[in-house]
Amino acid sequence: MGCWDVFCIICGNPCHGMFEDNQNTEYIKNKIEKLKKLYKNTQWMNNCSMLLINNNIIHNVKEVSCNNYFCKKNFCSIHLSKDTLSSDYSFQNLGLSGIFIHSDCWKFIKKNYGINLKFGDLPKLQNNSYEKIFNINYGEIEKYMSQDFEFNQIVIDKKEYLCSSPLKNDKNIKQIKKNINEIKIKKNHKRIGPSSSATFYDEGTIKIGKNNNFWIKKNNKWIIINENIIKINMTINLQKINKKDLNFLMKIPFIGMYNNNPIFIISSLLKKNNYELNLITIDSYKNNKFPKSLLTK
Repeated sequence: MGCWDVFCIICGNPCHGMFEDNQNTEYIKNKIEKLKKLYKNTQWMNNCSMLLINNNIIHNVKEVSCNNYFCKKNFCSIHLSKDTLSSDYSFQNLGLSGIFIHSDCWKFIKKNYGINLKFGDLPKLQNNSYEKIFNINYGEIEKYMSQDFEFNQIVIDKKEYLCSSPLKNDKNIKQIKKNINEIKIKKNHKRIGPSSSATFYDEGTIKIGKNNNFWIKKNNKWIIINENIIKINMTINLQKINKKDLNFLMKIPFIGMYNNNPIFIISSLLKKNNYELNLITIDSYKNNKFPKSLLTK
């Protein structure tokens, strides 16, 4: 299948604007004024942000390879989509995978909802299709989602407004607000539990709340786990660690994700042959489930 476009979770547009150096170059420059205008008006899409699984937010990145890799100076990240959702995102990933979002879409949410959107605020990701990582209806723009986003057809259909930045408050803003509502991003500064709605998760799922405590889904709602928070710092040498301990660590997700156990990776840093890990857990899990051999690392 080769490369394919991936689409913003907020507006449904691709991770790049219309290309000038494609098969329609001469039309864009010399013949079709509407395509020329659309090329100019979609360049805002090239400025992207990454919501990383360690809950860091990296702005001003650009898609550089196969619509899945986003980079800027001294930084690169992979966007989690249908083929990459099953990829390794353990501590060896260093938390550098995540979800791309247009920077304008991120700014729109911050301005209108008062939220510095991060990975942990998002619903559970799906892998049903290449086009969408959430099972929601993005409206008219879905017609143009394909392996390569159909900018030309948008001009033919006179739907150029679908490609407008949300900061312009164009005709597409109503649909964008519907998209945000479907993934249940809400302005609620009093909320202390996980930002993401419990409706997206299975019973027994554990996430970190806005108050930095552990929460578990019970009876379709988030319930706080009232135990002391424990941080564990360790240095791991992959050449010396035993297989059982390594398998245990490989299954721990980063703090922006969810788990069936009350333990997450805060950060992972590679120094020479060693990984420096910072973990967060609770008393009972550390005392009863965490390998004693790792506590000495």
